[in-house]
Amino acid sequence: MTSIGSYTFGRCYSLKSITIPNSVTSIGQGAFDYCYRLTSVTIPNSVTSIGYGAFLACKSLTSFNIPTSVTSIGDYAFSGCFRLTSITIPDGVTTINQNTFYGCSALTSVIIPNSVTSIGEDALHGCSALTSVTIPNSVTSIGGFAFSACSGLTSIIIPNSVTRIGDFAFKDCTNLQDLYLYAEQLPTTSNIAFIGANTANATLHVPVDVLSDYQTAAPWKDFGAIVALTDNDPKPAGIADVRSRMSEVRGAYYDLNGRRLNGEPTQMGIYVHRGRKVVVK
Repeated sequence: MTSIGSYTFGRCYSLKSITIPNSVTSIGQGAFDYCYRLTSVTIPNSVTSIGYGAFLACKSLTSFNIPTSVTSIGDYAFSGCFRLTSITIPDGVTTINQNTFYGCSALTSVIIPNSVTSIGEDALHGCSALTSVTIPNSVTSIGGFAFSACSGLTSIIIPNSVTRIGDFAFKDCTNLQDLYLYAEQLPTTSNIAFIGANTANATLHVPVDVLSDYQTAAPWKDFGAIVALTDNDPKPAGIADVRSRMSEVRGAYYDLNGRRLNGEPTQMGIYVHRGRKVVVK
């Protein structure tokens, strides 16, 4: 057997556990949807794709190990798994699709790898147990409602790579306290990206060179405090940027041992700039 087809075990309400053999490479659409009692799933490293709604509404799942072989996770794959507490997305996945973890209200930890370039609409909508999220430097866009109703979120880290934030992306994040935004150019967004997110009582941390830009532009100007990022602030994970010339970027550079350079980097390599790693090629 090399694949589990669409809806193969869908609505098997009494199914409690299953072990998938090493020959399987794909789990199809709705393969286990509405398996309300399913508590244990063993997926081998041969699996590369998990289809649309594959584990939709598996409300008894508390943990799930996505093997490192997986490169594709479909829309609604884990939507409604409201007892799921943690998930690690493997390095090969490039997109967190629409509604992938919608309504996973017990989810306290989501590890997003540096391979992910976009977070889709409603991807983590209603994950109210999340208290913090770090978006890696590979991500360029955050979809509408992506983190909407994540009422437990107190801290968000958004890297310089993000250029677009969708409507209502952080709607009703009512306990937001700190947003660390490393974008040196203001991301394209709208006035409603943070509606209901307690921004009046939250602090926005941004690069010092563009502090005044954030202070005058919506929705950023609605934050209660807007301050410059410091070396002690939490950082996005991974490489921040790749540049062939560094002259267009202001600020000091350091080697990986923490020694400050005299001017700009003159050789290829990895350096630290404003607390983030950059590659000079």
